[in-house]
Amino acid sequence: MNTRRYDIDALRVLACYLQFPFHAGRIFDDQVYHLKAFSSVTEIGWLTAFLHTWRMPLFFFVAGWSAARMLAHRELTTFLHSRFRRLLPPLVVGILVAAPLIKYLELSHGLDLKPCGPATGAWFQETFWEHFLHYFSNLRRFNWSHLWFLIYLLLYSVLLLPLLLRIIDAPPRQILGCGWLLVPLVGLTITEVALRPLFGDYPNLYRDWAGHLNYMQFFVIGTLTARHPGCDLALARYGPLLGLAGIAAGIVVALQVGPLEFRLALRPLAAWGCVAGLYGVLRHRVPSTPRLLTLADASIALYVLHHPILILVGVWVLTLPIGPWASFALIALLSLGLTQALYTFLVQPWPWLRVLLGMPLRPRKVTTESIDPLGDGTRKNIRAQAS
Repeated sequence: MNTRRYDIDALRVLACYLQFPFHAGRIFDDQVYHLKAFSSVTEIGWLTAFLHTWRMPLFFFVAGWSAARMLAHRELTTFLHSRFRRLLPPLVVGILVAAPLIKYLELSHGLDLKPCGPATGAWFQETFWEHFLHYFSNLRRFNWSHLWFLIYLLLYSVLLLPLLLRIIDAPPRQILGCGWLLVPLVGLTITEVALRPLFGDYPNLYRDWAGHLNYMQFFVIGTLTARHPGCDLALARYGPLLGLAGIAAGIVVALQVGPLEFRLALRPLAAWGCVAGLYGVLRHRVPSTPRLLTLADASIALYVLHHPILILVGVWVLTLPIGPWASFALIALLSLGLTQALYTFLVQPWPWLRVLLGMPLRPRKVTTESIDPLGDGTRKNIRAQAS
């Protein structure tokens, strides 16, 4: 039976809403971003550094889990159609609408983020409409901002498909010890220590090999968790304990304790520990509510919409005579409210806007069926039942 896992919905919604404090904090830390305050705040930088270690791995873990679920209960062509229908339209809409606005605000404040990294922006006096026309005729201005996640996810859904099919068709393992929870740390640690110093941490697609291998591993880990009840049970039982270790490692990384090599070696524990901890804490503890299902379906729409709204809010808030912490909180909360309002009153009621932003044509109804891992619902069994 294709039952719904509401704890996975909760993880997806949590990952989406984490973008508001993270991107609001980016304005005040010492890292590269589209909009920067006059001076950085060390403590806010600690917060963004901590969130950065595990927020995107959480996205890809949930995406891998969902991919396994869809492949187990749908034909291959249906899976691919669903991936492209859910990811490609919001990517195009984001590139046409959100990205030019973000780039305009960025250039207007003396910044210029390139695919190869940051650069100092030249004197910029164009109107938005002049910039909009030049944006699509000048590749030096192009920047996909937060939309890189949709590109990466679409790419992984295609490139990793042979591996995903092998995982789905393999017999599920019902019992696995807690030791398997440490196995992902091997590949993740090698990736961080060996590749991160060479390729950095900038999602530019063509030279982000450390990021690609990191995110692909979390995608596959999510698939394995969905496929094998033993993995699911081990995470439910021992995930919170691993989460405590992940929080501790994340704090060390955020505070920049020790040499760079030491912190790189701890980043996988911080990322996997926090993801595993959240999974274990939420497993079987999330009730089925219509609100949660609505937000889960709207996660990509909210992800696309939030960034230009947040930067617009940030431009205004930075002109107010208030301190950095009040500005940070106001940007995060106000952009959250405006994004939610835009979605609720403009996107949600209109089917064509829902489709353009990667949502189902009509809202889905919540059910009270039992939540359960995939079990034996493989593609082979589904096809056998269909025949």
